This record gives sequence, C-alpha cells and structure tokens, in this order.
Amino acid sequence: MSEKVSIDVRIHGYPNSNGYVKNDTCVLECSMEDIIRSCIHAGKSKDVNVAPYEVVFRVALIRMSLNETYIDELKGEGGEKNKIKKKRFVSSETFDEFDPSEKGGVSFFLGMTMAKMVAEKYFQTPWVMHYDVYKNNGRYDIDIEPGEKPDLFGLGEAKDVWNIFEAKGSSDGYSSRATQKGKKQKRRIKHINNCEIKTSNVVQFYFGGKEKILRIDLADPEVDKGESVQINYRKYFCEYYGLICNLIEAVDKMSNHVGVKSSEYKGTIYDIVDLPCVDIRIGIPRIVRKTIYMLNNNGDCDIEEGVKEKFIFEPLSEDENEDGVSIGRDGFLVSLGETWRTKD
Repeated sequence: MSEKVSIDVRIHGYPNSNGYVKNDTCVLECSMEDIIRSCIHAGKSKDVNVAPYEVVFRVALIRMSLNETYIDELKGEGGEKNKIKKKRFVSSETFDEFDPSEKGGVSFFLGMTMAKMVAEKYFQTPWVMHYDVYKNNGRYDIDIEPGEKPDLFGLGEAKDVWNIFEAKGSSDGYSSRATQKGKKQKRRIKHINNCEIKTSNVVQFYFGGKEKILRIDLADPEVDKGESVQINYRKYFCEYYGLICNLIEAVDKMSNHVGVKSSEYKGTIYDIVDLPCVDIRIGIPRIVRKTIYMLNNNGDCDIEEGVKEKFIFEPLSEDENEDGVSIGRDGFLVSLGETWRTKD
C-alpha cells in the first residue's frame, strides 16, 4: 500500500454528545487507495457490460485531478520551529488547466469521494448510498426539492444508526456559502426506518493555499424538521455492492472465465480483477458476491438490519500487508500498480 498522506480537517458545529468527533482542526491520515475505494463506492451502472467503463472513468478522474507530493512545513511552538516535509494531496496540472465548468464537475465528484471516506473513517458508516440513486430506482417515494435534498445517506455499523452527508467541492479555497447551502440540504431527512438520524454532516473538499493542498471542512448544525424515509435493507445492499459485482461479472465474461483471481486475507477469500488500463486491482469478498446474488434472486421481501454483520470486514494493518492491498470495512479491496507511486 502506498505511503499515508496527511489531510487537514477542520471540524466545527458539533454538539459534545455527538459520539464521533470533537470540534477541532485535526489530521486525517489516508492513502491513495483509500480515495480510490471511496470514489467507486456507489456506482450507477445496472448494465454488466457498462460497469468496467464506469469504474475506469471514476478512477481516471482521481488520477487526472490529484497528485501526491512532499510539502515543506514548519512545526513547533514559539520560536522553536523546524522545517519538516509532509506528504500531501495537491491539485494536478491537468486539473489546474480545466476550464471553470470542468473544474466544477470534477470538484463535485471529489467532494462526494471525500464524504464517503469521512463517513467510514470518522463516523463508522461504511455503506453510503446516493440519495438520487436509491430514489430513482423506486426505493422510496419521498419527494424533496432538488435544492434541498442531501447527497448521501449511510448505514452505520452500530445498531439502528443512520447518518446524512452533504458533499461540497471547491476548486478555489474554502467556500462558507457552499457550507451554508449544504446545511439546508442535509436537514431535510430526520428519520430513516423510524430511527432518528445520528448525525447530519456537511463535508466540503477544497484546494487551499498557494500549493493548492487538498483540505476538508466538516460541519454539523442541529437537525430540525425533516422527512421520514423507509429503506429496504435487501435493496440497499444490492444497490451498494451492485457496481463491483457487475464489474467482476463483466471481466469474467470478457476473459472467458479466466480474468477473476482469488486471494485470501485474514481468512477471507476475495475475488479480484485487474484493470490494466488504469493500473489497479479491485475486489470484494467472495461471500459478498454470493450473498448479493442470493438477495437479488430473493424476490421483493426485505431482510433484517442485522444482515449488515455479513458485510463488515477487518482492514489490513501495515504489518499484515505485503501486497500493497487496502481493504475497507465494507470489504472493498484496492491495490495500485507502480504507475501510481510518487516519483519525488
């Protein structure tokens, strides 16, 4: 796995009793693999033949937009400050040369990616779904105006816990206006499956300073009046894992059933495919593929929330990781090839 990179996160507006974060400026340590896992978390391709192209598209956007580099920074208090090198994500030259409309589209995508990563790392919420993906497939009939609906909602690992995430992106420094707009949007859902929303969060990604370093702003005002939504757990998990299951099936067919490899990590067998055009390997546990296949062929009946325990997996520690593999709590596996390695 690639070296950890530091992302500064400003956290504000949270009550002390929120149970997850404290209002402060802290550092999120993550890898490029973490970001790749987050960017492909909830695709929209229902066509098995399209799934590989969607995954390649999402990965390519990250590769085009972000670079890893070392930045000279001062550390220490008072007059005793030392210059140290810190590894950071910065905007790429390609991103900087995009026209404003292109930057706007990619910034939105990066905002969604950072929101997914924050959900897993700070809020123990590994399964995050796009509000529109779930709604447009007839999963619920709550009609919220386009400017007032949240981007993402997610199921937490703890029992009966749901969290809301509104994603914002800015290519030109922090935008207080974007955060204020996000606060309005994320407050429109108050209950999911009769459980009150645990936290309702605005996650803003932006490039800051002359070095254009990637930073995150995380805000949470109180939730007031909002709608109640009912979620079908079977459909939720089938939607969440659908893109990766379709990707593996597509590669299996295109390769005449020789393109899916298997590896074991921490006693779990993973089905893994190579995408050489973007130099990555992607996989999920075989048990997840089998479970999703069974649920997809189980009619319209729902399942209990407790089924999520089947979808929780232990990430690899640095001592256990010899193959450059990153595994999320949801079981998504990513391994990057040599072309992703930092050159400086």
